[in-house]
Amino acid sequence: MKKLIIAALMLGLSSITFAGPIFMGTADSGDETFYLDDLGGAATNSLFEIKLENAGYATTNSFGIYQLDAGEGVGTLGTSINHLELFSGVDDVGYSAKLSWDTITDSVSLQKSADGIIYNSVALASSLTIDHNDFGFYLDTLDGTWFSQTALNADGIDHMVAFNAGAVDSWIFAWEDLYGGGDRDYNDFVVLADDILPVQAVPEPMPLALMGIGLIGLGFVKRKRH
Repeated sequence: MKKLIIAALMLGLSSITFAGPIFMGTADSGDETFYLDDLGGAATNSLFEIKLENAGYATTNSFGIYQLDAGEGVGTLGTSINHLELFSGVDDVGYSAKLSWDTITDSVSLQKSADGIIYNSVALASSLTIDHNDFGFYLDTLDGTWFSQTALNADGIDHMVAFNAGAVDSWIFAWEDLYGGGDRDYNDFVVLADDILPVQAVPEPMPLALMGIGLIGLGFVKRKRH
């Protein structure tokens, strides 16, 4: 079952790219896979920003994207070239990751920033099999590796909910990091992304109340460090 967020929830998300309050829709979209839609000439890119981390395993968690049907199985990421880490456990609220593809050479680049102003390049594997037209998200924790595709989760639970963040290609992804769904508050890791669109929608008819991210000033809440 998908989660229902409080109607007209206002999230105080402030950053260079996502300025001002964002009014959420009423329900998780049900989308599980996405693609980059910013096609400026040969380059396509997206910006991701951590908005909330409240995970018990915060310093060991990592978040990124993975190639669909490229070696990942239930609860496993497969090989190192079919997934790409965007954030590691040392990254905190306000950290940004700028992901870019050259669609002519099919090469990928990643830059990281702790302040949203100064970006530094990240060394990547020489070849990646990830396609900017079709990928999923993962959250890797001590309690398991959770995927945006529920079918790949070892416990069969939906660990990620997706909400449109105002603009058609801006999205919020909220995660539950514990096996079996834990307390199902979906506030363990929340990231905001732009210039991405869902590959397809998967509507759910029976919503469940979502309480974990029903707060104002989401971008300013810090996680507990263990």
